[in-house]
Amino acid sequence: MTSGLAWHESFWRHDPGPNAGTLAPGPWVPPGAHMDSADPKIRLKALLDASGLAARFAPIEPPLASDEELARVHARAYR
Repeated sequence: MTSGLAWHESFWRHDPGPNAGTLAPGPWVPPGAHMDSADPKIRLKALLDASGLAARFAPIEPPLASDEELARVHARAYR
């Protein structure tokens, strides 16, 4: 079985907003950071690259979400 990695630089630009909440600080979550903020994503990708693991995954080209898919989690005014 092959594992894949979908990555695009726009993933780390997603802003969860001020009302997204926070997680308790820990080894993967710095104090005050939301789990969907940029820092954990950038850190994880850097670790995958530095360890050589990223090169072992099959690259997956992430598709663009349709308006219908976006409407499942975001108000139309948000997009």
